[in-house]
Amino acid sequence: CLELFRAGCSAARRSGHCSSRARGTRCPPVATMPGVRPTVLLAFALSSPLLAATSSRFGTGHPVEQVIGLLQELGQKAKEQGKEEEVLYTKFEHWCANSRGTLDKAIAQEKTLIEQLSHAVASHQKREEVLKADIAKLGKEIQALDAEASQVAQVRDEARALYAERSAAHSNTIQAIHDAIAVLEQSKADTATLMVLRRSVGRVVALLAASGASQRARDQLSAFAEEDFDPKERPDLKGSGDQSGHVQEYGFKSQSVIELLKELKLKFEDELTAMSTEETSAENAHQLAQTARDQLKSARLASRDEQESALGATEQERVQAQADLDSAQGDLTADSESLRTTGQACDMK
Repeated sequence: CLELFRAGCSAARRSGHCSSRARGTRCPPVATMPGVRPTVLLAFALSSPLLAATSSRFGTGHPVEQVIGLLQELGQKAKEQGKEEEVLYTKFEHWCANSRGTLDKAIAQEKTLIEQLSHAVASHQKREEVLKADIAKLGKEIQALDAEASQVAQVRDEARALYAERSAAHSNTIQAIHDAIAVLEQSKADTATLMVLRRSVGRVVALLAASGASQRARDQLSAFAEEDFDPKERPDLKGSGDQSGHVQEYGFKSQSVIELLKELKLKFEDELTAMSTEETSAENAHQLAQTARDQLKSARLASRDEQESALGATEQERVQAQADLDSAQGDLTADSESLRTTGQACDMK
């Protein structure tokens, strides 16, 4: 276009047909175009399809004027396109800078988030291990409390049975002694109740053997129960008023036996009272221990429930943290790839 412009100007000068618009245009001297023959350029311009295209847009003026007008229009369009390209290039540079900055910032945040989530996942895993260990420990403690309660209950049942047996034996002994004393006091001078007396004393002796009475007391009562109580011949009564002088005298000494039985009865009553007191204390202690054990078990159960609830929550938090970590890692991979492709595009320009 520049060559055509210069050729048109030179031809116009020589022919004197430059219009006012053409004359107002600065044409470079022909001498500045070495090796170019103006007549050839002019012929090319006049025969160029450009001339036919400009004839319809610039009227029927001189062909050179039409070429000049076309060249001026092309120059203006070139300037406008250059400005547009400059604006687009500036926008492109701005986009590259913003994209790289945004991606760099996002990648840095994602790396920080990944580090935080990795620590969170590890922390949750450690927390789960601790909770599981605590739950297992509490389970063993609860089992131990149950085993202890079962063993103590068995021992207590045996102690109750022994107390019931011993208290029954003492009660029977006390009752037998009481009956024997009553028979002895009634039969001091009466042989009619001899067999009843022997049975009562014999039953006492048997009970004393089971109740742990002294050997001396048992021997004395046994001798008394086995003593021959046959009475002397009873003489015929000869008259009234002399009955007291003819009453048969018996050879057994009941009073000493009565005193011995009373002592034994008091002894067994004291022992029964002591046994009852001891059993009551043992039963109360057992109930207190059982209550304390039940309370401790309840506390262990509540703690285990709490730990299991915490374990469930921790597992959910770990799963969520792991999902967030996987998502962040995926975002980091995608943003890193976007930064690479963006860098390649921006570096090509």
